[in-house]
Amino acid sequence: LGDRSPAEERAWRVLEERGLVDGEQVLEVWADDEGRAGLDLLIERRLAFRSPHTGRIHALSQLVRHLL
Repeated sequence: LGDRSPAEERAWRVLEERGLVDGEQVLEVWADDEGRAGLDLLIERRLAFRSPHTGRIHALSQLVRHLL
């Protein structure tokens, strides 16, 4: 991950564990503003991907797993 905030670290660990979070689950998985802000930063840094079609959030590791 490189340099990261505590919020990004927590969001990363949850997303890596799950691999995928449906868009409607975001508020229950990251119930606080800080957690969602960490997730938004991961998406901004392209370490996570939000599907424009489904709203699902994918861990980058899950998207590239088949390439390894």
